[in-house]
Amino acid sequence: MCLTSFFLCAPTLTNAPIPKTSSCIHIDVIDVILNLPICLSIYLSIYFTLAIPVNLSQFIYLSIYLSIYLSIYLTLTISLIYLSLSIYLSIYLSIYLSYANYLINLSQFIYLSIYLSIYLSIYLSYANYLNNFSRFFHIVIFHFGFILSFSFFLSFFLSFFLSFFLSFTLILIILPLSFFISRHTHTYICVFTRVYKSHSILSLLPYFLSIYDLAAVFVQPVGVCLSIYLSIYLSI
Repeated sequence: MCLTSFFLCAPTLTNAPIPKTSSCIHIDVIDVILNLPICLSIYLSIYFTLAIPVNLSQFIYLSIYLSIYLSIYLTLTISLIYLSLSIYLSIYLSIYLSYANYLINLSQFIYLSIYLSIYLSIYLSYANYLNNFSRFFHIVIFHFGFILSFSFFLSFFLSFFLSFFLSFTLILIILPLSFFISRHTHTYICVFTRVYKSHSILSLLPYFLSIYDLAAVFVQPVGVCLSIYLSIYLSI
């Protein structure tokens, strides 16, 4: 994950002393494992919604393939892609279920969602939030209509707030566990890499943000499934 790797592998804000024995090991398999619940929840939502008999081997293969693709893709882009991707997946699915007689081209579904999420990520990263944000929503409402804009707001608030509150709860469990693992493990993987000698709040901030990012990854499938379910329920 980009955000986790950035906060743990980049220099800290306070230049806190770091043990020389610690090292950051970038393992793509970890990213694949972390992305896999998102992909599984997406495919499960599609299969259960359309009442299609599940081909287990194909189901697992496609989920792993998409997870690997997302892992490679996310390392080259910004971490905001998680939020925008879940938003557009639910939006695009609700549009298909409303106007395409439940016929979903899965590859087009995935690629268009990724394309739209790239656009949103780039826009939110480099645009002026105060001046251009209203214009952005005006364009969305004008070109895509009320249904798309309503699905956007619904998916945004549901995915963001659900991920935030549940992730905060998971942090209370993961944070003590991560400190224990980092103190008793000699092989440091990118999530549990740096052990800071300084105990100030600023020195622990990058560590805390990385744990929050890790928790958000596991909570995100819940937001995806609920936002897809609500979008389908409201559109039908």
